[in-house]
Amino acid sequence: EEIRLSLFDTEILITTPAGNLEIVTPLLGKTNVYNILAAVAVGCGMGFPLEDIVVGIEAVEAIPGRFELIDEGQPFPVIVDYAHTPDALEKLLDSVREIGPRRIIT
Repeated sequence: EEIRLSLFDTEILITTPAGNLEIVTPLLGKTNVYNILAAVAVGCGMGFPLEDIVVGIEAVEAIPGRFELIDEGQPFPVIVDYAHTPDALEKLLDSVREIGPRRIIT
Protein backbone atom coordinates (compact mmCIF):
# COMPACT_ATOMS: atom_id res chain seq x y z
CA GLU A 1 0.00 0.00 0.00
CA GLU A 2 1.28 3.45 -0.90
CA ILE A 3 -0.35 6.82 -0.23
CA ARG A 4 0.46 10.21 -1.74
CA LEU A 5 -1.32 13.14 -0.13
CA SER A 6 -1.30 16.57 -1.73
CA LEU A 7 -3.31 19.76 -1.55
CA PHE A 8 -4.96 18.87 -4.86
CA ASP A 9 -5.70 15.14 -4.78
CA THR A 10 -4.93 11.86 -3.08
CA GLU A 11 -3.35 8.86 -4.79
CA ILE A 12 -3.58 5.44 -3.18
CA LEU A 13 -2.09 2.13 -4.30
CA ILE A 14 -3.85 -0.75 -2.57
CA THR A 15 -3.03 -4.46 -2.64
CA THR A 16 -6.03 -6.75 -2.19
CA PRO A 17 -6.37 -10.54 -2.40
CA ALA A 18 -8.09 -9.96 -5.76
CA GLY A 19 -5.34 -7.71 -7.17
CA ASN A 20 -3.92 -4.21 -7.00
CA LEU A 21 -5.87 -0.97 -7.19
CA GLU A 22 -4.73 2.53 -8.07
CA ILE A 23 -7.13 5.22 -6.95
CA VAL A 24 -6.85 8.96 -7.61
CA THR A 25 -9.45 11.04 -5.81
CA PRO A 26 -10.17 14.69 -5.08
CA LEU A 27 -10.93 13.67 -1.47
CA LEU A 28 -8.16 15.10 0.68
CA GLY A 29 -6.59 14.04 3.95
CA LYS A 30 -5.88 10.84 5.84
CA THR A 31 -9.43 10.56 7.16
CA ASN A 32 -10.63 10.14 3.59
CA VAL A 33 -7.90 7.55 2.97
CA TYR A 34 -9.26 5.50 5.87
CA ASN A 35 -12.79 5.82 4.47
CA ILE A 36 -11.58 4.72 1.02
CA LEU A 37 -9.76 1.71 2.48
CA ALA A 38 -12.96 0.71 4.30
CA ALA A 39 -14.97 1.05 1.06
CA VAL A 40 -12.43 -1.10 -0.82
CA ALA A 41 -12.57 -3.75 1.92
CA VAL A 42 -16.37 -3.88 1.77
CA GLY A 43 -16.40 -3.96 -2.04
CA CYS A 44 -13.86 -6.77 -2.13
CA GLY A 45 -15.69 -8.65 0.61
CA MET A 46 -18.90 -8.45 -1.39
CA GLY A 47 -17.13 -9.68 -4.52
CA PHE A 48 -17.43 -6.54 -6.66
CA PRO A 49 -15.01 -6.29 -9.60
CA LEU A 50 -11.95 -4.21 -8.74
CA GLU A 51 -12.58 -1.90 -11.69
CA ASP A 52 -16.08 -1.11 -10.38
CA ILE A 53 -14.68 -0.33 -6.94
CA VAL A 54 -12.14 2.11 -8.42
CA VAL A 55 -14.73 3.79 -10.68
CA GLY A 56 -17.16 4.16 -7.78
CA ILE A 57 -14.62 5.67 -5.41
CA GLU A 58 -13.15 8.02 -8.02
CA ALA A 59 -16.67 9.28 -8.81
CA VAL A 60 -17.18 10.52 -5.23
CA GLU A 61 -16.90 14.30 -5.05
CA ALA A 62 -15.80 16.31 -2.05
CA ILE A 63 -18.61 17.45 0.21
CA PRO A 64 -18.85 21.25 0.18
CA GLY A 65 -17.30 22.67 3.33
CA ARG A 66 -15.50 19.45 4.32
CA PHE A 67 -11.77 19.69 3.60
CA GLU A 68 -12.84 21.36 0.36
CA LEU A 69 -10.22 22.68 -2.04
CA ILE A 70 -11.21 26.07 -3.50
CA ASP A 71 -9.57 26.77 -6.84
CA GLU A 72 -10.39 30.15 -8.36
CA GLY A 73 -7.10 30.42 -10.23
CA GLN A 74 -5.18 31.86 -7.27
CA PRO A 75 -1.47 30.94 -7.04
CA PHE A 76 -1.97 29.19 -3.69
CA PRO A 77 -4.30 26.49 -2.38
CA VAL A 78 -7.29 27.30 -0.18
CA ILE A 79 -9.05 24.67 1.92
CA VAL A 80 -12.44 25.31 3.52
CA ASP A 81 -13.76 23.20 6.36
CA TYR A 82 -16.59 23.89 8.74
CA ALA A 83 -14.67 22.55 11.77
CA HIS A 84 -16.64 24.15 14.57
CA THR A 85 -15.13 22.74 17.76
CA PRO A 86 -11.59 23.06 19.11
CA ASP A 87 -11.06 19.32 18.63
CA ALA A 88 -12.33 19.39 15.04
CA LEU A 89 -10.14 22.39 14.21
CA GLU A 90 -7.09 20.68 15.74
CA LYS A 91 -7.70 17.53 13.67
CA LEU A 92 -8.20 19.60 10.53
CA LEU A 93 -4.94 21.49 11.06
CA ASP A 94 -3.09 18.22 11.74
CA SER A 95 -4.45 16.84 8.45
CA VAL A 96 -3.38 19.94 6.55
CA ARG A 97 0.11 19.81 8.09
CA GLU A 98 0.48 16.17 6.93
CA ILE A 99 0.03 17.39 3.36
CA GLY A 100 2.94 19.78 3.82
CA PRO A 101 1.98 23.34 2.90
CA ARG A 102 4.58 26.05 3.47
CA ARG A 103 2.16 28.15 5.48
CA ILE A 104 -1.27 27.78 7.12
CA ILE A 105 -3.53 30.78 7.68
CA THR A 106 -6.64 30.24 9.82
